[in-house]
Amino acid sequence: MPPTLPRYSVRHNINESPHVVVLGAGATRATFPAGDAHGRISPLMKDFVDVLGLAPVLDAAGIQYQDRNFEDIYEETAATRGGSTVLQRVKDHVYEYFDQMEMPREVTIYDRIILSLRRKDLIATFNWDPFLVQAYIRNRHLGELPPLAFLHGSVAVVGCSQCRVTDFKPSSCSKCGRGMVEVPLLYPISQKGYHQGAPFISNEWKRLERTLDEAYFLTIFGYSAPKSDIEARTLMRRAWERNRTRVLAQIEFINTVPREQLEGDWKEFIVGEHCGFCENFQQSWLTMYPRRSCEALAWATLQCDPWEEDPFPDSTDLHDLQRWVMPLITQEREYAATGRPFTRLPLQR
Repeated sequence: MPPTLPRYSVRHNINESPHVVVLGAGATRATFPAGDAHGRISPLMKDFVDVLGLAPVLDAAGIQYQDRNFEDIYEETAATRGGSTVLQRVKDHVYEYFDQMEMPREVTIYDRIILSLRRKDLIATFNWDPFLVQAYIRNRHLGELPPLAFLHGSVAVVGCSQCRVTDFKPSSCSKCGRGMVEVPLLYPISQKGYHQGAPFISNEWKRLERTLDEAYFLTIFGYSAPKSDIEARTLMRRAWERNRTRVLAQIEFINTVPREQLEGDWKEFIVGEHCGFCENFQQSWLTMYPRRSCEALAWATLQCDPWEEDPFPDSTDLHDLQRWVMPLITQEREYAATGRPFTRLPLQR
């Protein structure tokens, strides 16, 4: 059976198939290498204990942590001391640390990711930090932003379990008016049970799986699929394999890990030569073709007629970036209202 073509119109220069962006801890570290607005560093699993200052908690409990990955430490502690107070002290410390993080006022990579995608797309993050939500909030007045999925929960998201409503912190339930509570954070254990545990986590994964099933572009930024994420890889792979446009679609990796290692780690996802590798976000299709990545890919590969690049400006002023994006958003609204085609040339701004 021949592959299904993406949902695109040559006459209108538009591709309505989704672009999915998956964010791991490396994406936040790349966005804030010197820390947040207050100098708080976003941790990786290998330096998690040092960055968060968990040593006193672990020392008091007699838990060996030197030269160990936080995944291994937490998994062992959960297995051997699941009913003890040490696990709760670790969770409280983790939540408080991430909850206090704040973006700087200047433009960040997360602002650019938010503004590089449309309503048809999806950003799915494994990170607990509030940065993606903070970037969304300060750009949402523009409209036409992509939906978000928090695959391991987030300190910036709250929910009402009775009404099955979620929102950004702080917020009251839009249905019953009661104050909402923090959604659960999913910690690094091997058997996470994405669809067997908290309804919030299950719904976030269903959103990712549905969108991957139709995606024409998949960007994996700073996520190296650690060993505790076997289930995550399996769910993502099954959804990607159901995608009937997969043999035409593109996977892009933004990571400082060597290309050979990425190719080995993600070989089940890669079809032929339909993959690209970037060491930083500035080299990605999200930067070179903001809000038009799927169009640019379809015309380059299916029509042999590449689009001219229209990259984000270098400005660190958020208002400058928002003004730059607005003509693209205007085009999208005009297409929705009148069917007017997208321009193929960089817009005059």
